[in-house]
Amino acid sequence: MRAVRRSRGALPSDCSAGGAIYERCGILPQDLVIAPVALGYYFIGRFWLAKSFVASRACDSCGSCVKQCPIRALELVHGRPFWSYRCEGCMRCMNQCPKRAIETAHGFAVGVPVLLSMS
Repeated sequence: MRAVRRSRGALPSDCSAGGAIYERCGILPQDLVIAPVALGYYFIGRFWLAKSFVASRACDSCGSCVKQCPIRALELVHGRPFWSYRCEGCMRCMNQCPKRAIETAHGFAVGVPVLLSMS
């Protein structure tokens, strides 16, 4: 097995030189393609998709989901869980619910705006 020497300060212009030192530069184009998607999710998607959790009729308002939320993004409103925009989508509430009453509605969150834009 060949030892690869890593360079800490490789510039994109140095990547064209090739060699074992700059092997990691091969993923640069992939990173440039993925970066807008990742930034879009970080700034917009996590807040919009966080609102797509819903409690089904099986919810008995026990409050277990509210107690288990690590960042306190849940609260009970009229006996039903309500997710604030602080929700990071860790899904701990979903996994800790004794009735398995919490569901995601990502298809609904994406489908409705698309359908509304067509009218």
